[in-house]
Amino acid sequence: DDADEVEQDEEEYEPLTAADVRQLVDALDADVDTLPSDAQNLLSSVSGKVLRLKPDGTIPSDNPFFNTAGARKEIWAYGLRNPYSGAFVPGTNTLYINDVGENTWEEIDDGIAHKNYGWPGIEGFRTTQTPPTDYMDPLFAYSHSQYPSAAIIGGAFYNPPVNNFPNSYTGKYFFADFGAITRRDLEERTPRYRKFLEMETAEDQRVLEHMWAYRDVVGVLLRGAQGTKFEGAIWEITDREVERIKQNFDHYQDEHACRTDIPPEIFGSLIVGTYVLLGMRMSRMTEKPDLAEWARSLHTLIREGSIPAEEKPESAVSLQDGPS
Repeated sequence: DDADEVEQDEEEYEPLTAADVRQLVDALDADVDTLPSDAQNLLSSVSGKVLRLKPDGTIPSDNPFFNTAGARKEIWAYGLRNPYSGAFVPGTNTLYINDVGENTWEEIDDGIAHKNYGWPGIEGFRTTQTPPTDYMDPLFAYSHSQYPSAAIIGGAFYNPPVNNFPNSYTGKYFFADFGAITRRDLEERTPRYRKFLEMETAEDQRVLEHMWAYRDVVGVLLRGAQGTKFEGAIWEITDREVERIKQNFDHYQDEHACRTDIPPEIFGSLIVGTYVLLGMRMSRMTEKPDLAEWARSLHTLIREGSIPAEEKPESAVSLQDGPS
């Protein structure tokens, strides 16, 4: 029912300034340090709540607790641990809330007026716990037992003007988790690892498809650009990609999710160099290869070849054990 969902007001307001926002946050946050552990359920506190305000900082009179004695009028929904971010379903008033958990579960909640999402008594889906008043289970939750470094920090709906990914992704909610692919993910080929590999493969297949479509141009540029103005442009693009991959690999090394005895800049150069060689090979081919298999095989080798040597399982050297 749209009446029970967060309304995106289209009226014209004078937007808040940075100073206004700072003053508002200070006022709302003033009592956090002295709150009890169950403050998320206290309507007199803004802790663990979703707040609904107009762009000018005033409070809508149809907020669910606007006329409740002793309650903060800004509150829209409550019982959350850390509603770090969220997103609206495009074209609707439906709000998805990314609630960062503590030791057990991460949640995506449907932001409905007056609802209580159970923290601190319930984390993730309710099992045997007695539900509080107005309780609502999350739309989706995932466990720290499966993803030890989990912390859901962002999300967005995929509704682009032009699809760059399979049509099955359109309208879907993609969320981001603070935590690298771990050693365990690679060793055990967890669902998280397989999905990560699938998404990386889809993006690289898109690049390979472009390379195939313009393989004649790629071949001419790679073989005949020396000494021309195009040579500098090619190396500029190459250096930029090497730096991007270097930074990503450096992050994984910090998380101990990959080998630490490979210099990140060397790893980046190897990956970019591989694509340059694949481009040269394409320019000499007349029959289109299975680019999906190229992308999948390349990423399987990248991921499994960078597992820390002392931890790498024997099965990791075989592509046939990889995700299909």
